[in-house]
Amino acid sequence: MENLYYILIIICFFPLLYLSWQDIKSQEISRNVTLATVFFALAFNSVALIFYNYQPAYYALLAALILGTVFLLCLILTKEKSLGMGDVYLFILMGLLVGLQNLIFSLSIMVLGALLYSIIKYKKIHLKQKVPLVPFISLGIFLTFVLTQLFLQS
Repeated sequence: MENLYYILIIICFFPLLYLSWQDIKSQEISRNVTLATVFFALAFNSVALIFYNYQPAYYALLAALILGTVFLLCLILTKEKSLGMGDVYLFILMGLLVGLQNLIFSLSIMVLGALLYSIIKYKKIHLKQKVPLVPFISLGIFLTFVLTQLFLQS
């Protein structure tokens, strides 16, 4: 079952690349691509849990629920000034792909990447500056995947 998770990550890699490119170019992302990717990862984890009793799928669903709830609250409290609903969907996808065990690590990579981008591009940090978040969410997911695989094999 673990090998199928590698396929899930690879399949989700291409829509995330496309969404990252869209976010950089227009600061908007395709809702259809986003929801299709989230639905695919959600269906994959649900099948893995229900039919194969694969415990990492349980933790992935739990991570998605936690991230989705936290960032939906952020969206509501800021009245969509700092995040969009697409970002919330992608945080749900992050939870589905990295699971509960790697969640903090993946979020840390995302935040550090966005911070470095802001410092390099703007030379200082303002609360009002717009930073495309999707590339850094994607970076957090994929670096987490690659680094955990490297450390698990050594």
